Amino acid sequence: MVAINFRDFRQSNIAKLSSGVPHGLGTSVLWGVVFYLIIFPGRVIGPWQTALFLELGVTAAAAAHLMFRHEKLRWRESVKLPLLLNAFLIAGGTVLYNVGVRWFNIGVIASMTNSNAVVSVIAAVIFFRETFTRREKLTAAAMVLGILLISL
Repeated sequence: MVAINFRDFRQSNIAKLSSGVPHGLGTSVLWGVVFYLIIFPGRVIGPWQTALFLELGVTAAAAAHLMFRHEKLRWRESVKLPLLLNAFLIAGGTVLYNVGVRWFNIGVIASMTNSNAVVSVIAAVIFFRETFTRREKLTAAAMVLGILLISL
């Protein structure tokens, strides 16, 4: 959701689960709470152990889901490298966030952390040759400006 046209809400199926929007909003709220609450253990036990426990929690939740659904792990050769790369990127991001909130201004760290939408837009243009409308480009620019202003 880089740019929203509010006039389209009445005619859309945005509130339906199939749209993905309720899941996205729920994810946003839950991750917001997680990244706020993680500050406290990060300051007590340190960024590395906090990241370890966070990622172990995610792993346990995913394993419980797989067991509940009676699914087996399927390691296809074509997804091994991307999965491992993503695992290292997620772990690295978690550690860097915890290091940041332990020793630096939380306002700056949080605003920079939430700039991932801008990074996704840039990656979409570079790697997937995605094109954006003028309004979407203006929205991305406004996001960058907002992040810069919050960080000052």
